[in-house]
Amino acid sequence: MSTQDSPDAGCLRRGPDQSEVEGLRGDVARHERLLAAIPDFVSVVGRDFVYREVNRAYLDAYVKRREEIVGRTVAELLGQERFESLSRPRLERCFQGEHTLYQAWFELPQGGRRFMNVRYSPYVESDGSISGAVVSARDITELQQVQEALRQSEER
Repeated sequence: MSTQDSPDAGCLRRGPDQSEVEGLRGDVARHERLLAAIPDFVSVVGRDFVYREVNRAYLDAYVKRREEIVGRTVAELLGQERFESLSRPRLERCFQGEHTLYQAWFELPQGGRRFMNVRYSPYVESDGSISGAVVSARDITELQQVQEALRQSEER
């Protein structure tokens, strides 16, 4: 088939017009505000265990700038031992499509010792492949302290 015989012969391809670009910018801005408003620590970790994105709460908890986390490994932020014992096994299961949940104590630069509920969810691309994990951690320290106090009062 010659170029002239192709269905696109004589048609110029064009990029998005200005209104489409502005619409996309608005979508991006809304998503950024949404992530910034979530008090949970949210991150996206690639299959290579490198942070792809983190929200404002995550940055605030670790008292770091975005460029100090994004592009770095989970082991660099949490420490190799904690990464190997807690994060790596759960991330690997997540990369296979499994949702995982656990609770653990974390020592955070901002806020000190905190009890966190951590959820790993597969980050699924439009073609169905899993390119990473969405990690969401919620501070449930107060709930843990109340449950512990209740347990202790029941033992008396």
